[in-house]
Amino acid sequence: SVTIRLQKEEDDSYYAIDQTYEIEVLGAIANLTPSDAPVFEYEEYDEITLYRTLSAGHSTLTLPFDSNISDISNDTEAYAAQLAFVTYNSQDGYTLYLQKNEDGVMLANQPYVVYLPSDITNPLQWTDVTVKVPVAGDITLDNWTMQGNYTPGVNMEGNYGIAGGKFRLGTQGSTINAYTAYFTFLGTQNVRARVAVMDEGGNTTYIGELKDGVLQTEEGIYGLDGVQQNQLRKGINIVKMKDGSVRKILK
Repeated sequence: SVTIRLQKEEDDSYYAIDQTYEIEVLGAIANLTPSDAPVFEYEEYDEITLYRTLSAGHSTLTLPFDSNISDISNDTEAYAAQLAFVTYNSQDGYTLYLQKNEDGVMLANQPYVVYLPSDITNPLQWTDVTVKVPVAGDITLDNWTMQGNYTPGVNMEGNYGIAGGKFRLGTQGSTINAYTAYFTFLGTQNVRARVAVMDEGGNTTYIGELKDGVLQTEEGIYGLDGVQQNQLRKGINIVKMKDGSVRKILK
């Protein structure tokens, strides 16, 4: 509908002083691909299709609208989880605990780790969707951040993600695309860390563990006295990498 308000002049002529439009969009649809950043023209959509395959096991997901794990899979073992708390001890390093959502709700712009018992093949579809402004949120606890992602081709070197169903440290040249999530650590990237998922009963399942990242690519570890060590020790460590570079690591 259109409303036009007119002003009467002394000579009995009229001119429009303002106009109001009320437009209802019918049949709006959106097709999304992880290689493109999200672009939305409306708030209400009859249908949204995401061209992404989710493999069986753990993966990450961030969407700009409220949804539920049941929209993706009807399997009762499927779940969505978020970073709930972080612990640290000298033996295990950091443990990132993810809490399952009991009701399966996934809120708009929030980062999630999802578990699917079987592959969900491309595409994923939702109907009657209310879209929020696509600004990916994050959860930060004890120097760790679980970050939602709408940016294609994010460099994962030094960041942590879920790949092949496991918690992994990104290597040189590795990237992730939009509608995903990843983890970052404030400080040195050479940390010992693991991820555990908890259910409402307190049961824990580990989905990946990283030893000190530097140990995966080092050629040798030395103390300041030049003596070779078999592991990082408290204080300053001189680490010769397999690519020929040398790093000073403070533990």
